[in-house]
Amino acid sequence: MTSQRRIGTLAILATLAISGCGHSPTAPVPPPPSSLVSGGEESAIQRVSPEETPAPDPIPVQGSATIHGKTGGTLAVGDFTLVIPPGAFRGNATITLRQSNPQLKRVEIEVEPASKNDFLASATLTADLSGWTRAEVRRASLWCVDPATGTFNPVSNATVDLEQRQVRASFARLSTSEVKPSWPRTAADAFG
Repeated sequence: MTSQRRIGTLAILATLAISGCGHSPTAPVPPPPSSLVSGGEESAIQRVSPEETPAPDPIPVQGSATIHGKTGGTLAVGDFTLVIPPGAFRGNATITLRQSNPQLKRVEIEVEPASKNDFLASATLTADLSGWTRAEVRRASLWCVDPATGTFNPVSNATVDLEQRQVRASFARLSTSEVKPSWPRTAADAFG
């Protein structure tokens, strides 16, 4: 092959490569890169910015322990710690704590067999509120599910520890519990 032929071949290949990078008049037009189309309708285009991207679902945390009622024990899962005192019940029980959404201060508590969930000595549940402001901790209240009605009720013996940023309460019977901010009772509660 002569050098003139090589140059001609290279020129043709370069022209084809450059024209291949252009847009074909019959090629489909893609949607703008920052858009989502739902339902296939042109009017349903919604602009989504990175700030509006939904957060991934939180990962639940769960733990179980077999506790001997005579010696008691401690189980800590997520933001919650449950202390079963010695002599709480006779025999063994498996206690499970599950925090389905670590962003919420709710713990599901299960005692198996259920007959052991009537303690002779009260258990203590503590919730860690270290991510809350001092004013939020001051207004924290602990609620638990009444098994008879399925509704949340405030726990009357709940106490707040501002220095440790915790709320705790004692229970003779365990059920799903949740920490909720209560309405400010005083100006100091409202403004920290």
